[in-house]
Amino acid sequence: MFNSFLFSAERKPISRNLLLSLIVLSVLTVFLLHLRSGIETTGSAWALAFVSALLFIAGGYVLSGNQSTPGDYTGEDKMPTFFNNGILLAGCGVVLAVLSSYLHDFSAASSISFVSTFFLLGLRNQLVPRYSQAESILTPLLCASIFTGAAGLLGNPAIGVFPAAIVFLLVFVIQVTLNVEKEIRNTYSEIDEESIYHRYRKRFAWTASVFFLFGVVSFWPWLGMIYNDAYFWLLIFGVILPMVFFWGRLRQPRSEGPYTALLRFNRVSPLIAGVLLIAFAIG
Repeated sequence: MFNSFLFSAERKPISRNLLLSLIVLSVLTVFLLHLRSGIETTGSAWALAFVSALLFIAGGYVLSGNQSTPGDYTGEDKMPTFFNNGILLAGCGVVLAVLSSYLHDFSAASSISFVSTFFLLGLRNQLVPRYSQAESILTPLLCASIFTGAAGLLGNPAIGVFPAAIVFLLVFVIQVTLNVEKEIRNTYSEIDEESIYHRYRKRFAWTASVFFLFGVVSFWPWLGMIYNDAYFWLLIFGVILPMVFFWGRLRQPRSEGPYTALLRFNRVSPLIAGVLLIAFAIG
């Protein structure tokens, strides 16, 4: 199984289509959580929220074409400059979101949450190409803000808090490992497994604390009876156990070298993130 194309170094960890699918699934998850919350929402609020979400998704898609996505080492497939790297789409989204807030008298928390989401979309595009370390923080923040922002568009920001916190921690871990893979590709002309192990083991060691925190925080909604047992079992078997297995192989490589273990972790972790989103949706 480990020799399949799924774990191949030739496959991008996160393709544009996969990234787009995860963003769409995140927004749909928030909409489902809002529906189950029982809070009444007018048709006009739904319409404005839907259009604003489409603009954000489009902005994220354009951004992924104008700069390298995680694991995309070519930076090809540029989008038309008319969109100004997604800033125009993000700006239109802010206008619609503010209009929705004004028309439906949303709280300050709702307004801040959706405006900050569009702001981060543009900020990441401006800072990441200039400062490589910015990606490790801004990408998890942007992914987390999708949940609070989409919830804010519906005037119900509270439903996005737990998913945002859990996703931030998970994406932070994934972003660190993706950055390490990219760094290895740019540094080593030939893979030296021993050198890679000694060079990056400390980085993975402190990242392990974030990974542990992710495991703890992800159970809080279930322990607090906010999410049901379906969330718990899908979290256990679809997210926690697979992540722990591949993380363990990464931290303590056995038959394979650390670089091979890193590739396997990076190829499967974005897919596991998709399972986490499904757990939110049905939980």
